[in-house]
Amino acid sequence: MWQKTSFRKRLLGWFLFFTIFIILFTGINTWFFINEQERVYTTIAQIDSFYVNFLYDSRIASRLIDDSKTDSAFHAFGKSSRFESLHKSYITNRRLLVDVERNLKLYPYSLIEASPALVAHYDSCCLMVEQIKGAMLYRGFKDWGIEGEMRERAHKLESYNELDLSQVLSLRRHEKDYIIRRDTAYAHKLRLLGADIAGNMARSKRVSSQVKKEILSTLSSYINLFDSLVYYDKLLGLHPREGIVFKFDRQVALYALQIKALQQAAISKKEHLLDKLTRRFITINLALIAFAIWASMAISNRFTNPIIQLNYYISKFVRNGFVPKGKFPSISTHDEVGMLAKNFGILQTEIVALISDFRSKVDDRTQEILFQKCEIEAQKQEIEAQRDELFAKNQLIEQHRETLIAQNRNMIDSLLFASKIQESLLPDSGAMQRAFPHSFTLFLPKDIVSGDFYWLHETTTDKGRVVLLAIADCTGHGVPGAFMSIVGHNALNHAVSVHGLTKPSDILNFLNRAVFDTLHHERNDGLIKNGMDIGVMAYYPSSARIEYAGAFIPLYHVSMNGSETVIEPDKIVIGRNEPSITGSTSGFTNHELTLRSGDWVFLSTDGYADQFGGPMGKKFKTRRFREMLLSIRDKKVMGVKDIVSSVFAQWKGEQEQVDDVLVFGMQYRKSRASGSNLLKGQENVVLRKPNIKSISA
Repeated sequence: MWQKTSFRKRLLGWFLFFTIFIILFTGINTWFFINEQERVYTTIAQIDSFYVNFLYDSRIASRLIDDSKTDSAFHAFGKSSRFESLHKSYITNRRLLVDVERNLKLYPYSLIEASPALVAHYDSCCLMVEQIKGAMLYRGFKDWGIEGEMRERAHKLESYNELDLSQVLSLRRHEKDYIIRRDTAYAHKLRLLGADIAGNMARSKRVSSQVKKEILSTLSSYINLFDSLVYYDKLLGLHPREGIVFKFDRQVALYALQIKALQQAAISKKEHLLDKLTRRFITINLALIAFAIWASMAISNRFTNPIIQLNYYISKFVRNGFVPKGKFPSISTHDEVGMLAKNFGILQTEIVALISDFRSKVDDRTQEILFQKCEIEAQKQEIEAQRDELFAKNQLIEQHRETLIAQNRNMIDSLLFASKIQESLLPDSGAMQRAFPHSFTLFLPKDIVSGDFYWLHETTTDKGRVVLLAIADCTGHGVPGAFMSIVGHNALNHAVSVHGLTKPSDILNFLNRAVFDTLHHERNDGLIKNGMDIGVMAYYPSSARIEYAGAFIPLYHVSMNGSETVIEPDKIVIGRNEPSITGSTSGFTNHELTLRSGDWVFLSTDGYADQFGGPMGKKFKTRRFREMLLSIRDKKVMGVKDIVSSVFAQWKGEQEQVDDVLVFGMQYRKSRASGSNLLKGQENVVLRKPNIKSISA
């Protein structure tokens, strides 16, 4: 239970006392300051209010003048709710202005001298708004006023068959051009054309005198009404620096300057008094703040000194390992702090007794542990004898293990050296960069050496510079596939370097014959069931044209408008069946394709689509691969490469890679200068999986 004079109650009492004291004196000082300030501001509040209302109504009047020129309802009925609302506002402001003149008598005579002209100038502005309103109603719009009467005469002229309709329509076109553009040049053209029409009608002998007189009268009335329309447009403000509207804006500006000058004069009179009030308000508040700081420090020292003494003694007791040292602080306050000191003294005695008892029990437990240790030592010796026997057996196993590791290391070293040889045959990133500036290559061998490979060659023909690219998948993977990739690589080099072939179908026919002859040169031994799937692309940068031929590897063309085209390959495995002897041009189909800026072209072996994975452990499949290519067509090259790589990794997950993976993609970008591919940055990326595979012994 808390004591009657608890720490919390005492602290709360002092806090409430100073809070009420500060609030009371601050409130009195603030009330006095606000009251005096309000007394000063009241004398000029009406001036400020009138000035704001005058500027607001003047802006509304300017907008209403422009809006009412084409307000059909205003011209039809002669009334406008907005004009009436503005008129009521002018009446209210005028009453306020009369009150302002009356209140200005409390100020020095220099302010009163400018006041009598305010009402007269304000009445002048109101009168000008009414003049503008009347002039706009008389001028009219569409079917009302002068413009309405003018259009009635124009429609009547169009009804006369005796007049040339094209001339009448030209007359109407000049009228509309003037109304839209407010250019007097069209008014001059209309008058000249009207005079020309009148002269032709006067000279005409095919029209009766009665009809001729009626036509000339209607035409003359139309031109006179048009001249009146031009006059009222000029009167209202056809040009920016003339007319009633300009005079109204100038009058408003001059009047605003007068009101502003009057407002500034009144404000300057109040500054001295407000400065004096502000200095007094700040001085009293600063004195009050200083007193509050001094009182807070005094109360803080009174209440916190016992707590600081007790905290220091407790910290010293803990640092000395719960051994009491020094004199316990004498705290005799009748509150929570005194009770805390008394309870800690009792707690200190209990802690010292508990520590002494705990040490006695620890000594007894130590003796028991030493006895158990002797028993454990005996068991340890028995276990060590069994361990020696197992060690001898492990030594024999270790010898066999080292033999296997040595054999495995030799095999891996051979495969690593073979992978370096195979990698040296592949095009480097610099060659791919020069050939296809905006492209990427994803190459992920399953084992240390790969059965997939890609081949690049550049040459010049009569059609211009051509870049040849081949994407191949040899039968199997690992060492057998690597041997096949070397055979295919050499045959491709021989086809273009020795025979000068650049047409993809010719290259595949030659490759088919070369691989078959290499694998089956001794026919009596039977056919070797090896071969390769391959796609060959000939790219002409100058014309953005592609020729393609494939053996079980299609070409995917994705345009920027969202369409996709698959160029199907021929169902012929390179090197498996004996080629036809009829000629080298038979067997494979040559396809042509023209690219547009932003189009994508993709080539891929079957390793990507055949990968097992996903939530159900199924194949990725070609359909999902095509949907992915279509969805990423609007990405940049780096973004496409990252998506293709990450999608494969996410699909594979913890599954083992089933085959070598090779994906090539390029985007055609048309240069603004020359129409050819333009290298804007190092966008070509060859992403290869590290081909060092750890094999457990």
